Amino acid sequence: GENVDCVVRAGRLVDQSLIARRIGSLHFVSCAAPSYLQRYGEPQHPRDLESGHHVVSYFVDRSGRSYPLTFQQGEERLEIQGHAIVSVNDGNAYVAAGLAGLGVMQAPTFMVEPHFTSGRLRPVLNDWRAEVLPLHVVYPPKRHISHRERVFVDWVAELLAQTTPIPRIVAGEDLRQSA
Repeated sequence: GENVDCVVRAGRLVDQSLIARRIGSLHFVSCAAPSYLQRYGEPQHPRDLESGHHVVSYFVDRSGRSYPLTFQQGEERLEIQGHAIVSVNDGNAYVAAGLAGLGVMQAPTFMVEPHFTSGRLRPVLNDWRAEVLPLHVVYPPKRHISHRERVFVDWVAELLAQTTPIPRIVAGEDLRQSA
């Protein structure tokens, strides 16, 4: 409807009428700036984010609803909204808010890995895994995909196959996970 040939989309697909090709997985890590941790301490359990801590919230543009932070340890799965003092819907703004010490966030590892290396962010809640989201290239149905689009989709899939799984950073270690 927006005259777009195809898009790369993370997460579960809700529009079943679209054609989707899975191209990888997006791994997240919980982290915060050292300045935030110095002010509020390091959370020891995800429930700590419900009181005594702040989170950086990421919201859905269409609905305005914030995504919860997800945590999993063994069979236990938690969704935490936390107390957000800032909410954004842009990945760069999200990371910038975390770097500014505005709260704990769960960001894609590829976006925060350089900040772990520089010490500007630190992983937290290392015993808990964040949700892994599938990555798809999505395009409209009942339409012949052009050669250029097919080449693009194949290129993106190959590029992600070479780099996924995206590393999960825990306490400065690079832990490769299967997609």
